[in-house]
Amino acid sequence: FAVMFLAIMVIGCASTSSSKFGSDTVSGLKGKAEGEIISQFGKPYKQSINSDGEKVLEYRQSSQDSGFKNTAIAITSFGVLSGEDSPYVDIMKIYLKDIKERYPEFEIRNYDEGSFFVGFNHDSRCLLENEIYVPIKGERFDGHDFIVEALDKGASMSICEKNSIEKISNVSKPVILVDSIEEGLQKIVNFAISDITAPIIAITGSTGKTTTKQMLAAILGFKNSVLYADHFNTVWGNAMLLSRYENEDFVILECAMDRKGEIAWHANTFDPDLGIILNIGHVHAEKIG
Repeated sequence: FAVMFLAIMVIGCASTSSSKFGSDTVSGLKGKAEGEIISQFGKPYKQSINSDGEKVLEYRQSSQDSGFKNTAIAITSFGVLSGEDSPYVDIMKIYLKDIKERYPEFEIRNYDEGSFFVGFNHDSRCLLENEIYVPIKGERFDGHDFIVEALDKGASMSICEKNSIEKISNVSKPVILVDSIEEGLQKIVNFAISDITAPIIAITGSTGKTTTKQMLAAILGFKNSVLYADHFNTVWGNAMLLSRYENEDFVILECAMDRKGEIAWHANTFDPDLGIILNIGHVHAEKIG
């Protein structure tokens, strides 16, 4: 209750800020480059990624008639950005040669020292140019079946388990061979985010993760910029979120699990500065044993 009360106080105080947007202005922002929006309206009080993979910039505003008014949201669709307008410019650019130097145990097919990636993606249907493709395995699918498609759509390279090497026989772009996707993704993400200076806060627990994340983001966002996602809670989802880091003041990760060792995977991948364990109950326990 104390945290909720503080969040309400923060929102109430924010109502004194000046109004920046009208409804027509907000509706006209979709698709504009993020730098253009920030240049025009200033630094947002909070940033996040929505369920469509779009970055959301939130600005508080006030109304003389009703005090605090609904937050204006400017959504920048990554799908329409390219070149100098890309949110990845000078933020994350990881060269394959640096990955090879850091992890000499990796076997790399079609090695090209000039190759680089600017973000992580596990969905071949919505890849951006020069992302690294992460083939996730599920109960009814295997991402390795889509490596060729992902590379054809613009991914600069891919990870691949050694026992699935037959699925990359016809590719010409670099492929990093690993014993397991878990191990490979952990090492590559950990290296890729090593330059992030903002404190990383990781929240886990059987229940309450999303609510706590949203309240914490509201509190920290009163005077700081915060990067978090509404729906990401897996290692590969949080890797995608951190690809969008642009010098925010804080990063908040939600870390879920449905099998033994998954929280350790989160912790070893992201090296959070602060971990929050809300509770431990009999939830998602069918695969724990």
